[in-house]
Amino acid sequence: MIQLLFMVIFSEMAVIMVLSFKTPFRKLVIMGLDRLKQGRGPVVVKTVAGTVFLVMMSSVYSVAEIQKRWADDGVTNPTDQILMATSLLQATLMGGTIFLALMIDRLHHYIRELRIRRKSMDALKKQVDLDKVKALEEEVTTLRGKLKQLESDIETKAKQINAAEVNSVALRKQSEGLLLEYDRLLEENERLRSQLKSLDWKLSRSDSKKNILIEAQASLCRTTCGDIPINYPFGIDDGCGSPYYRHMLVCSDLGKLQLRTPSGRYPVRSISYSDPHILVTDPLMWNCQDGDNFRPTRPFSLDTSTPFTLSSQNDYLFFNCSEDYVIVEPKPIFCERFPDRCDSSCDSASYLCRHLPECASALTASSCCSYYPKATESLRLMLRYCASYTSVYWKSVGSTTDSPYSQVPEYGIRVDFDVPVTTHCLQCQDPSKGAGTCGFDTQTHNFLCLCKEGNVTSYCKGHDISRHKRAGVIAGTVAGVSAAGVIGIGLGVWALKKVRAKAPVTCGVQSNENRIF
Repeated sequence: MIQLLFMVIFSEMAVIMVLSFKTPFRKLVIMGLDRLKQGRGPVVVKTVAGTVFLVMMSSVYSVAEIQKRWADDGVTNPTDQILMATSLLQATLMGGTIFLALMIDRLHHYIRELRIRRKSMDALKKQVDLDKVKALEEEVTTLRGKLKQLESDIETKAKQINAAEVNSVALRKQSEGLLLEYDRLLEENERLRSQLKSLDWKLSRSDSKKNILIEAQASLCRTTCGDIPINYPFGIDDGCGSPYYRHMLVCSDLGKLQLRTPSGRYPVRSISYSDPHILVTDPLMWNCQDGDNFRPTRPFSLDTSTPFTLSSQNDYLFFNCSEDYVIVEPKPIFCERFPDRCDSSCDSASYLCRHLPECASALTASSCCSYYPKATESLRLMLRYCASYTSVYWKSVGSTTDSPYSQVPEYGIRVDFDVPVTTHCLQCQDPSKGAGTCGFDTQTHNFLCLCKEGNVTSYCKGHDISRHKRAGVIAGTVAGVSAAGVIGIGLGVWALKKVRAKAPVTCGVQSNENRIF
């Protein structure tokens, strides 16, 4: 019996140890206890517990009886002592068995409760996670709707901006044309005013109708602009010089001479009449101060209907060209002697790229190549795929031209021109025949020899001066029409500026397609 109780106690202790630690056996023990407590299990457990309790109580009773007998007899029997020890041990072991069984029951109960609560917490956590996921999905759906609305608004705004840019470009082109026409009318008005002032001065000094009707146009032809001489075939006053170069040169109020071309106005550095050419500068072209910072520029062009031509002494340098569209490679040496045998590539090993005038090391991280465009359209195409460009002309120095050092490169554009010399002009300029000034009629463009006493069609000395009796009337009429035109153009420009002030500003190179010359 005692051995059985010890086995039960050890078994219960083993069960308690298994329940105390999380091992794979704990789950099996819990499942076994669950099955034991279901169905008839509780009745069996209660019966066994009651039996054990009765046996324990009987052992206690036996011990009490033995103690009572010892007290009555006053003698201790060894057999009774063994029996008493055995009964006490059985009672103790049974009590321990019952206590350990109670511990197993409580442990099983608490572990089961803990498992139930854990499952509840997991279910609640999953429910909370599902709620969060649903809320996030709803928020994502709302944000997608807002994103689509924003994309639609951006597309609408982009269309409106494109339309505004198109309108702005059209208005800019119109305003450029009107501004140029306005400038031309202002210049013409200034010339007419100066002519009228001269006529008024002469009218005040004249005592007869004969002298009133004399128009001394020769005195109105200025021969200089600043420090640059103005000789035939040029003229900065209308009716002076050759009609082929009419309105080509403009002298500002500050004495600055400018050349007018389809691409704009360019400052004139000098004019040579012995080797007929004009040297101009383009402020928008690259210079040494720019270095690797390239500014937006526009291609220089000339009106092909005029006697102006780009000199072959010009060299063009292009910077940072895209090799996807422009052939950039070093040219063979024989290209310098036989340029017709070379292709249209941009020479990346040219002398000027390796020795930039005045600043050999101005470019540090930019590419350079040399190319001579044969037409303005070629220059425009090059500038479409290159960052910027500049023009270099070869200036003759010294008295000999055969020396290899007789020419030096300088920045600028050389424009050659022809001098249309005629017999009438030679006779008019002849000192023996009056030394008149070659000019033309502004209405018919016919030749006129401008003299101090008036205008003739041949030469001044020994000929009757033709009187333009309608000079005063024509001048007054032209002045009135010009003034009205200036006022109208001014109002148009003011209105365009008001419209452009509300239009969006766009960046880009100024177009010169609508310039009026």
